[in-house]
Amino acid sequence: DGAVGVVRRRADMATKVQVQRGERLLDLTVTPTPSSKLNGGGTLGIRLAANVERVDHNKPEDLASLVAASNKEFARVFRDTASGLTTFVTGRAAQSGETLAGPVGMIRMGAEAAAADSGGLLSFAAALSINLAIINALPLPALDGGQLLFVLIEIIRRKPMDIRVQESITAGAILVLILLSATATFDDFTVLPNFLHPVLQGP
Repeated sequence: DGAVGVVRRRADMATKVQVQRGERLLDLTVTPTPSSKLNGGGTLGIRLAANVERVDHNKPEDLASLVAASNKEFARVFRDTASGLTTFVTGRAAQSGETLAGPVGMIRMGAEAAAADSGGLLSFAAALSINLAIINALPLPALDGGQLLFVLIEIIRRKPMDIRVQESITAGAILVLILLSATATFDDFTVLPNFLHPVLQGP
């Protein structure tokens, strides 16, 4: 739940918060604005970001420890991806204010990862590759997993599917994917000014 949940529940309600600026702690009173995207949940004109002071790199002692660390990281990214997909499918993403990220959003997140740590961009690229692999394996038409599903149906039916039916299903799925991509890209551009402002301002 945390800070985001508190803000969501206190739309149009004065809320006391404590903000740290440098070494100073400031007591402020803010009023979250209701958002139609969050079914009336409150929002503030800020975006949470990672607060990283130091990153420690642990060098594997041998090949076995390297493989073990890689498998552990892969399992973590896989769990996070599966959890994110479940949240999106069940509709909890909209309730929590989370949105899909398009190409612009991925570039923004990559830039933030690279700024936080020199190796962050490599980790982000690896996580993105795993995400794409998992999504591509989903049994949805127009994806590789969907093609495997068609093959499985043909094996069960013991005869090929009607090509016109298969093309219609694939075309509909592609249209849905295009609409999702367009929506995600639009959302990316709505938050892009908040990302570019501190960049253009400089240190």
